[in-house]
Amino acid sequence: MTLWNVVRGLVRRHKGEGPEAIADQLKRRQEELEGAKVRVGIIGATGAGKSSLINAMLGRPLAPEGVVPVAHALEGEEYELDGITLVDLPGAGAVDRPFPTYVRDLKLLEPGRYDAFVLVSASRLTESDRELFAELHRKGGKTVFVVRSHFDLAVKTAGEEEARRQVEQYFRRHLEVGPDFPVFMVSSHQPTRYDLPALLSALGSSLPELKRVRLLMVVPAYTRELVREKREAAEQVVAVYAGLAAANGLNPIPGTDILIDLGLLQKMTNQVVFTFGLRRDQLEKLEKLKIGGLTLDFMLDAASAVLTRMVEGGVITLLKQAGKEAATEAGKKAAAQGGKYFLRSAVKLAPLVGQLVSAGVGYATTYYYGKYLLDECEQALGKIVQRMEESCQGLTS
Repeated sequence: MTLWNVVRGLVRRHKGEGPEAIADQLKRRQEELEGAKVRVGIIGATGAGKSSLINAMLGRPLAPEGVVPVAHALEGEEYELDGITLVDLPGAGAVDRPFPTYVRDLKLLEPGRYDAFVLVSASRLTESDRELFAELHRKGGKTVFVVRSHFDLAVKTAGEEEARRQVEQYFRRHLEVGPDFPVFMVSSHQPTRYDLPALLSALGSSLPELKRVRLLMVVPAYTRELVREKREAAEQVVAVYAGLAAANGLNPIPGTDILIDLGLLQKMTNQVVFTFGLRRDQLEKLEKLKIGGLTLDFMLDAASAVLTRMVEGGVITLLKQAGKEAATEAGKKAAAQGGKYFLRSAVKLAPLVGQLVSAGVGYATTYYYGKYLLDECEQALGKIVQRMEESCQGLTS
């Protein structure tokens, strides 16, 4: 879905409403996006690789790792990042967590408490793994993703194709699932290899729309497909914030007669850059995962153009460029579509949002600003992912 289609969908749902009503709907959408939360339980025996998987899923070393098993709080260890909470649950059958009351004690089936679960096994399934999967998935109807961790070790002994065949056969047989049930092979310290990107994508696809957007705003992009999915999530943010910034129309932009809420546009910019994982603090934390081929200097260089948008001067520079584009497009649309599109002060165009144009707001300029920002972020993240992929190819050659 393109940014244009996101905008059209928002407008179509509120066709015929006045500008105040549309602004209220956009505000409500903004609050829903910002309020969306995702909570995922990570289950499996102690030492199965849950902590390293959590770090790889969040793109930063939050959970402590080590060869010595880490003691858990009775309710599990929670790792939260901008609305996404991954809970490293204690092993079923561990001390103080007997299996017969495990699901009840941890409230795993409580409505609304968990959106999904990830079952992690480093090699062989335990009896508790099997019974817990059955209780959560088959009896409880919960989405459970099954992960074979440390898959790189299995590949060393059998080769990737044969190792996959053996692992899938073993897991499906003991979990009593069909041949189409996915088993994700993961090496958390080599996140671009094997199935971690596919796991993140599948987790997103299992969620309702707003939760999916929230998840994709937070998880790192290890492949070009995840970059594409991140852009789709960021387009939802742009469509809402661009409309609100235009509808508020508070501040004149130097050198133009465009009136927008510059504060909202700066907030949108921060959200979009965060979604693509290109803020300096995010890049610093990603470097700590020690993914081959990635250095902080390289990532900062790739993101240099984007980082200039984090200050007001960078926002205004891009806004002026967007205003010129809006004016050019306005002339074409006004000639072709007549009254459907409006040209005001040479820069104010609101395709399919005539109500907002009549209120005197520069929707088109904020729309093009968002599009340019998305393009810059996608290009920058694409360079970083390309370096990851090249590193992965070097490991497999």
